[in-house]
Amino acid sequence: MIPERIRREYAGKAPSEWERLRSTPITRIEYLITIYCLERHLPGKGLVLDAGSGPGRYAIHLARLGYRVVAFDLVREMLEFARDRLATDEGGAQAVCLAEGNIASLPYTDEAFDSIVSLGAPLSHIIDPQARSSAVGEMARVVKPGGKVLITGLTRLAELSAVRIRGIPLLRVNLRIWYRAWDWKSSIGLDAKDWPHTCL
Repeated sequence: MIPERIRREYAGKAPSEWERLRSTPITRIEYLITIYCLERHLPGKGLVLDAGSGPGRYAIHLARLGYRVVAFDLVREMLEFARDRLATDEGGAQAVCLAEGNIASLPYTDEAFDSIVSLGAPLSHIIDPQARSSAVGEMARVVKPGGKVLITGLTRLAELSAVRIRGIPLLRVNLRIWYRAWDWKSSIGLDAKDWPHTCL
């Protein structure tokens, strides 16, 4: 089962996932490009679902910018790490809600979020095309009309970054960044009662 494989794959990796975006020049560039895209494409305020949030690096950044954020991830350990980071963060701790679950079946009502981000390639972990389509459909269902959905994923070339010939990486650049911002329907307001409450 895919969720269990993902939980095993990320067991014990919350600190390294947090540090991943600062560990090399390429990953720092990835982070800066992602932040630029978020600030350029997201509306100035509102409720954002971070679908596949991992340890919460982007959720915390968005909260510091004034967004209310639901950090949603399959791996409880990632969310617990995010909770610990939020406890020491003065900029956005009150604006982030942590929720555990599968992005292929989101536990939220239709049109609950102003925007959705799915960063760090969570959709790439869903190998089955029908399940991946379901996850994208779920994001489309829970975003408000006119809302934005920003997704990153792995390209086929990114798989080559792990290939080594005589110990030398075939590709030295991690080709994993692609962005697409979708406009959905037309925008409507957010009421406080719409705040999702499925949290840790």
